[in-house]
Amino acid sequence: GRIVGPSEYFEDIDRILEDHPGSCVFVTTDQEQFLQEMEHRYGERMIHSNALRSENAINVFLDKKDPRNYQKGEDAVVDMLLLSRCDYLFKPHSALSETSVYFNPKLHANSKEMQYPVSGDDC
Repeated sequence: GRIVGPSEYFEDIDRILEDHPGSCVFVTTDQEQFLQEMEHRYGERMIHSNALRSENAINVFLDKKDPRNYQKGEDAVVDMLLLSRCDYLFKPHSALSETSVYFNPKLHANSKEMQYPVSGDDC
């Protein structure tokens, strides 16, 4: 599927933050650049785990040259469980974010799939 950039989340996140002024934004990502852009926009209202992240186009979780497999798995499970504690979830099409919905039935009605197909895309 296509990559969903940080700016595509802004409108939905901004609306939630406006409706719930004391809220914060929990961000999970495998890309350092994505995290930095979200942090630039939301500042101290954004929180994240210290999971492994790529600083290039290679997904750290799929990088067979990176030997930290246990940490990769642990980071994924921790982020998935933390996502499940959120009140709202804006997510790409991924097993990690989808699994978090099963741990919090409220997210079935309070999540939005951001990685929708584009013209000519069969995903």
